[in-house]
Amino acid sequence: MAKKTATFQKKTVINTMGLFWHRDQCLWRGNRAVGQASLMGVRAGAKRQGHVNFWNQVGIYALYTADYRIVYVGQAGIGDKACIGSRLKAHTRDDLAGRWELFSWFGLKKVKGNNALGAKFELAHTTWRGIADILEGVVIEIAEPPMNSQKGRFGKGVHRYLQAPPLAGNKADGLATIKDLGRYFSKIEKQTQSAVTKLGKQIGVIAKKVGKKI
Repeated sequence: MAKKTATFQKKTVINTMGLFWHRDQCLWRGNRAVGQASLMGVRAGAKRQGHVNFWNQVGIYALYTADYRIVYVGQAGIGDKACIGSRLKAHTRDDLAGRWELFSWFGLKKVKGNNALGAKFELAHTTWRGIADILEGVVIEIAEPPMNSQKGRFGKGVHRYLQAPPLAGNKADGLATIKDLGRYFSKIEKQTQSAVTKLGKQIGVIAKKVGKKI
């Protein structure tokens, strides 16, 4: 009985996670040149890196403004046919479209040895302590309470992934072409310039208001 209990306690629910990924670094619509839509990531701290497309991941996600203020929390793929990728894409076009720039996600599907996302997931059983740690961990990582010095306790089986740019063809071990990279960085440059111009206009308006009051 002791042996079964030890195995039982090692099981978890959350398998992968990504924190504060950028909306503008995702590929929301696929095409022949780059392949399918993607949320690309690489495992943090892994000796052997490989790109994983988390578009079809299921679990919990949160949306934030550019200054990390949380605006929305949702779930995808648990009891329906949606996935985190499709949910996030919908939020780029619904009434939340202009209210978020960053997102975090917590996934139930595992990443296989070939860096492909598993097709199915199981809600593995765990202890009550394990469930409490997972719930606490998700809340801590999503909300980042200022008085919590400790990060979420998910266990050794839960891996964090860092965001990566979309890859040409979305191959797990592929590399984007120079042309694709040029387009990607050109897009980022234009978005940065637009943000700077917008900020400059806002500063100008504020300066005028302050000048009138003085």
